[in-house]
Amino acid sequence: MPSSATRIVLRQHVTDDDVQGVAWDLDWNAISVGDRKQATWVDAWATVDGATSIHYVHDGPIGMRYFMVRGRDVVGVAQRIVDTCPTWTLANALDTARLATERDDRLIAVYAMALTAPDDPDPA
Repeated sequence: MPSSATRIVLRQHVTDDDVQGVAWDLDWNAISVGDRKQATWVDAWATVDGATSIHYVHDGPIGMRYFMVRGRDVVGVAQRIVDTCPTWTLANALDTARLATERDDRLIAVYAMALTAPDDPDPA
């Protein structure tokens, strides 16, 4: 089966400590820890069988955090993350952008749209 990848964008209230808890609860093996002194840093894990990698990106400049999941069990790992953490979907981001009355809320929604957008163009 060919390798695939997906990005899962976390809601603002999910903390770095929450992410560490998810990694622990889902029994991922730590691979590397990002440099917390940098504006953007990445932690990496792998599933127990080593066939799927999970990278947690803390993108400080835009204030967004997300997982990049690659490998054999992208669908299963991604579903476990979504079942565990509050996440953005493209539909939520579009709705939030349409309904936002505050600048910061609109910016977060726009970033969430960009990070959740599919590779193929979407008319929305």
